[in-house]
This record gives sequence, C-alpha cells and structure tokens, in this order.
Amino acid sequence: MASAWPRQVTGDFEREGDREYMAPEILRGVYGKAADIFSLGMVVLEAAANIVVPDMGAPWHALRQEEFSDVHFAGLSGVLVAMIRSLMRTDPAKRVTAPSVCNDPVVGRARAWMARRRQEAIKDGLDAILGSPLAEEREGFVRDVLGVEHGMEIC
Repeated sequence: MASAWPRQVTGDFEREGDREYMAPEILRGVYGKAADIFSLGMVVLEAAANIVVPDMGAPWHALRQEEFSDVHFAGLSGVLVAMIRSLMRTDPAKRVTAPSVCNDPVVGRARAWMARRRQEAIKDGLDAILGSPLAEEREGFVRDVLGVEHGMEIC
C-alpha cells in the first residue's frame, strides 16, 4: 500500500498489494501509514521465520490477531521477535511507527555496520553493494547488529 503521503485520491481508490501482506484494517476500508508498517512486519516475519505467508483462511486471520502459535520463532533473537510483534499489532494505533523502526538501536547498528562496510568496499575499489550483509557472509554481522557486546543476548 506504499504511496505518497498525504494521499491524493482522484476517482475510485483501488486497493493494491498482495493480500498475504494486507493489514487487518484494510478489510474495514481503513487505509493509512500503519497498514504499510503491518505489511513490513509480514515481510520481516516471512524472511526471519522462513515461512510461506498464508494467503487466506484461519492462519491468515490468526496472524492479524497477533496469534503466532503456528510460527516457529526458535533460534530468532528476542529483539527480532519483539520487533515483528510490534510491527504486526492488530490495532494500528498500537503499531510501532516508521520513525520508531528507524530509530531502533538494532536498526541503527545495522545501518552503521552497512555504512562502514560500504566505505571499506569503496576504499578498496570494490562495488559499494558489498556494504550489504546480503552481498556476502560477513563475520560478526549478527553479533554486531544484535549488540551482544552491548549486554544484549542473541537468543
């Protein structure tokens, strides 16, 4: 549902996006920034828990009611699970906001880590995409981002 804000609606507003990632309030015709936050939560959940997001039915509705019993969070950090849950709150007013996500210490450490790696790659004459943890496996990325050295635990 990403769009310019404030939304300039002309004529009929057509719902866009995949229903797998749709926020619960969209079913009631309520559109807003919080719907995008919910969708982000679904994407993060899908990637982190290695699941196929349900396309309808009871499991689909369960995720929109903060019911994660079918999701196996084993092996994920408590910090990540808490972030997913805050992104996917049923009540849009209780969902974390985009600025809150950007200001989260884990996100900040990830951004700083990637900026350092990007600068190192550029300095070494390499492609800047090597600053991404997705470009190649980098020693210490998870430890640094989750802040193990900052008194936080990974699991």
